[in-house]
Amino acid sequence: MDDATKRRAAAGGAGGGSAGAPDRPGRAGGVSHPALALRGRWRLTRDIHDAHGGQTGRFEGEAQLSHDPAQEGGAPDRLRWAESGILRLGGAEAEGTRVYLWRLQPPDVVEFRHGDGRFFHLLRLRGGRAEVHHDCAPDVYRGEYLFEGPDRWRLIWRVTGPRKDYRMETLHERIAAG
Repeated sequence: MDDATKRRAAAGGAGGGSAGAPDRPGRAGGVSHPALALRGRWRLTRDIHDAHGGQTGRFEGEAQLSHDPAQEGGAPDRLRWAESGILRLGGAEAEGTRVYLWRLQPPDVVEFRHGDGRFFHLLRLRGGRAEVHHDCAPDVYRGEYLFEGPDRWRLIWRVTGPRKDYRMETLHERIAAG
């Protein structure tokens, strides 16, 4: 994604968020950004409804959002979301992990990247709700962030296309502040 597209998305245009935010700002290393208030440990409960595969499942685990010293020289505006837990899908059970890199952009945008650095989406943290979009041709990911308070939020993904048709809703409940 080029810089102009990222700026349009951050402003609420194609591929970006429209509104959504934690209520309390955070600070770290001279950086002030609403995403910093989300640092800490989170309990995750993710319900999965796969219409394409005809099955349902649940992921239960924890996540940690913390400063990421490995990103770009340890800049204070670089965070790492790491989650792990147990996935039960269909009749199977497996351990699952996921990592996202958060790059904070003033005043209230988070650029999400996969753990390998590939761009995922932009999120504007303003208000209590945000919508995001990600094309993974030929499939499309539409996400909705719902902030219910400083210690509880939801992320709902609806993924459609010729290869995928599922809905995931994750409840995030704070265990400890970071």
